[in-house]
Amino acid sequence: MLYGISPTVLARSDTTKIYIEKNGIKKIRKITPEENFYIQGFDKKFVKNIKDTGISVAQMYKQSGNAVSPPVISKILITLNEKYKK
Repeated sequence: MLYGISPTVLARSDTTKIYIEKNGIKKIRKITPEENFYIQGFDKKFVKNIKDTGISVAQMYKQSGNAVSPPVISKILITLNEKYKK
């Protein structure tokens, strides 16, 4: 699981990489499609449902990279609701 700052989630699987350090050795690691969904704000149940459909890893990268983040949409809707509640 990734915590903190992450790179931009893209629809291309070849560009979503992070630097990690393990046992004093620095490496580059690809972020998994599941991690892409988590970074976007999707929950584990949603990610499990996506995986259970049997779509390819490449398609999962595309879907996660082209997704709209649920927390962002939620905040936008809350703000609009508060502004136009009158």
